[in-house]
Amino acid sequence: MDADTEVLDLDPAELAELEALDDDELDEETELEFPTFADAGHDPLPLEWNWETRFPRGHVVVIAGWRESGKGLASWNLAAAISNGWLLPGETGDPDRLAAGLAPKEPGAVIGVWDEDDPNEDNAWRARAAGADLGRVYDLTMLPGGTPFELSAARGDMGNIPELLGFIRKLRARDLNPRLVILDPLDNLVMNGSIQSKQGATRLIRRLEFVARRTGVTIVIFHHLVDDGKKGKVGGSSKIVDVPRWVYRIERDEEAPELMVLRKHKGNQGDPDAIRYRVVRDGHESRIDWIAKEQWTTEERSWRDSAPGQERVLGQLRKMGRPAGSKELAKLTGQPYDSVRVMVFKLAREGRVVSPSRGLWLPADNPPPGTTFPQVRGLRVISGDNNAWIRP
Repeated sequence: MDADTEVLDLDPAELAELEALDDDELDEETELEFPTFADAGHDPLPLEWNWETRFPRGHVVVIAGWRESGKGLASWNLAAAISNGWLLPGETGDPDRLAAGLAPKEPGAVIGVWDEDDPNEDNAWRARAAGADLGRVYDLTMLPGGTPFELSAARGDMGNIPELLGFIRKLRARDLNPRLVILDPLDNLVMNGSIQSKQGATRLIRRLEFVARRTGVTIVIFHHLVDDGKKGKVGGSSKIVDVPRWVYRIERDEEAPELMVLRKHKGNQGDPDAIRYRVVRDGHESRIDWIAKEQWTTEERSWRDSAPGQERVLGQLRKMGRPAGSKELAKLTGQPYDSVRVMVFKLAREGRVVSPSRGLWLPADNPPPGTTFPQVRGLRVISGDNNAWIRP
């Protein structure tokens, strides 16, 4: 049988019980009944949101991104917004609350499991840098007794999902308004079974969907992209993407490499715009800053109109006669570092600069005599003379 073929996951005893059923045994008194869509149990209900058009309440949301893309910092930005009732990009807030001088949205409790980060050395600082309401964010990374929170993809093993469900219900009973659960990262939390198998991944996501639907929280799973061509793929079985109804990807912006893009991969309603953020790495003050659509449009135009700045960068490289990095070029040309990074990447795409090593640049048309290029991006040597270059 093909390894990818899905089979009915029944043990021999269950299978024997099903095969033993006889039509005559299903009399009128024992026959099962199911509701029709005319019954009250199928009333139409609107979606409610924890992040308008992006994070529906009562659902599982998967966010997959490359390592070092700021996923952990993004999780704390979400925790800060939900715990304070702040607006996230694209939201308008409740007019009545705004008129009353209240937070734009009703604040809610956040439950988090951050397996990769130390609670004191990393997360305590990140929570404060993001501005989270510390009294509304609960850390379930370690359970009472000192055992780590675990998920399971194995049949017959629920992991710590019962504890998660029970704690959400406890917060609701106390009127603490639990709204968001963060699981970061997924592959570190699965200790039994495998999300590499279709059955294991489906089983795990279905269990989390059960918790979300029963409690009205949004469960946000942060997961990793893995190498698979230029764009990469979501790690684990394809069911990690197929089963949940809401999936997003975090990728580096091709136009502006210092920005990350959060883009919808799939979703049942609407098509929200891709949104961008900048990772600000500043020691204990590290955080992410969202880039508003209007700001992005303005910056995008400024980058496209930055030819004079590019000429200054290229002229400085020619003047120096040696490789230089973006930070040094920014200082010498008096331009913002982020803008210079964009300029050198554009110059490289145009074939006007080359990179002899990671993070360093040289003019392509007139490198210093004797310079060798073990790895040249976008160009190749066509003679022994280092001054002879063509684009491939």
